[in-house]
This record gives sequence, C-alpha cells and structure tokens, in this order.
Amino acid sequence: MMKENPYAPPVTSAPPPDTVIENRGPASFDQLELDEARRRLKAHCADPAALAEDRAAEGMLLRPVTIVMLLLSALSGGAALVGILQRSVVLKWSGLIVGVLLFFVSLALVILDLRVGRRRSATDPVGALRRWFRAAKTGHAGYLFAGLAPTAREGTVDAPQLDPRVMVETHQKDSPRSLKAYLKSWARSNKRYVHWFQVKKVELVDQPAPDLARVRVRLDLAAWPQWANILSVVLFLLVRLIGLIVAVVLYYALRKTRTLEAEKLLMRGDDGLWYLLDADLRR
Repeated sequence: MMKENPYAPPVTSAPPPDTVIENRGPASFDQLELDEARRRLKAHCADPAALAEDRAAEGMLLRPVTIVMLLLSALSGGAALVGILQRSVVLKWSGLIVGVLLFFVSLALVILDLRVGRRRSATDPVGALRRWFRAAKTGHAGYLFAGLAPTAREGTVDAPQLDPRVMVETHQKDSPRSLKAYLKSWARSNKRYVHWFQVKKVELVDQPAPDLARVRVRLDLAAWPQWANILSVVLFLLVRLIGLIVAVVLYYALRKTRTLEAEKLLMRGDDGLWYLLDADLRR
C-alpha cells in the first residue's frame, strides 16, 4: 500500500510534491487597487488610535506563554532550593527535574520570540516579511494582524490545501482572534498528521516604487503522522535513549515534505513600517 502524503497535490492540476509553486505577485493588484491600498494605509498611519490598536495587538516582545513558562521554571527552581534547605529528597529532585525541563522550554520560547522581534526593528521589506512569517510559525496572531495593511484585513481567507484534507474552512482577517483560527488550520487540517513549516529563504524581487516592494519567500512544509508522534513520546518515556533513536528514525522515514515559493507585496506606511497587502500564507 502506498503511504499517504499529506502534501500530495491533486493529480489533475497541481505539480508534484517537490515542485516549487509560485503564486500571486504584484501583477494580481491593478493600479486602482494599489492606489486604494495606499490611500487607506496613509489614513491608517495618520490615525493615532489605529496605530495604538496595532501596538496593542502586537503585544510585548515576549509572549504571555513565554512569561508563564519562565515563571514556572523559576518556581520549580525555588521548590528545589526549599527541598535542599529542608532536606526533602522528593521536593528537591522533583523541583530540580521539572525546573530543568521548564528552563529549556522557556529558553526555546525566548529565542523564538527574540527572532520575531518588534515590527519597528524591521526597516526593510525583506526583514519585515521574514519576521511576519516567523510570527506565523509561533502562532503570534496579533503580530500578523498589526502587519497587515487595512485593505488586507478585509474579506476572507481559506484554510490551507494540505491534502488529504478533512476540513473546509473560511476565516475572517479583521482581528487577531480570526487570524489565530486561521493559523490553527495549518496545524490541524488533518487530524492524522502534525503539520509545521520552516521559513527557508526571503529575498527582494524588485521595488517598483519607493513605498512598494515585492518579496519572495520560500517555505518548507512538513507533516508527520500523529500515531508516530504519540509512539515516539511513549517510547522516550519508557526506554529513554533507545526511544529517542527510534523517534529520530521514524521522523525521517515517515516525514512528508513540500516546498512552496510565494511572492508577497508589501507597502511602506508613513510611520516607516512595512505592511502586507495579502494575508494568505500560501500566496
């Protein structure tokens, strides 16, 4: 029996899984649409309330989940210290083990958040788009919403075509909450697979105007069977190193990948920040 590939495209129309797919670019926006986007963005940047809403949506440098994990790590370390002072073996070792695990999880989250950074630190369109996709990867919907031009926040966007697809959804783009639901569809478009993507390359294609830039991004999408994910965790808990080796072997043997290449159009506002004109991660 052939193995099911969650990124296998329909036989009738799409290219093979290892094909780089190019989607829409600036040609999809006519001059009237660009003029309207520019007019709306100018009005947006001139509205202090709108900019304050964007800053609130973007949030702090460290996400709440990162701060919570840091606090839990510190509490676990404190519990271990109390166990040492009170000569409690159970409290000492439980606090130490949990604290070390939470520390490394917290460290990974901090690194992810710092790699996204703040929108104002991205002064060029390539950096702005790279950070936008990094925010998408971490599920930071508020950052995504703040990085969309006013015209890009209108209308709807479909859930990704990650075959075999078991859900059909259409999402709004008018709030961080709606974008959060859209991002979740990337991870659960098929309950039998775990999905994720990597941002491999971001490069400037051209800049037809001082406030307009076309940027190409290359994404490596991957999927791994849910049963293999569960089995790997169970084996690691039971046999540690051997389970970890088995998990690595299963990962490379069962992983399905596909490469997408998309061109995004960005427009610079009067506030000096770059805004995307299209919210679809696939295009």
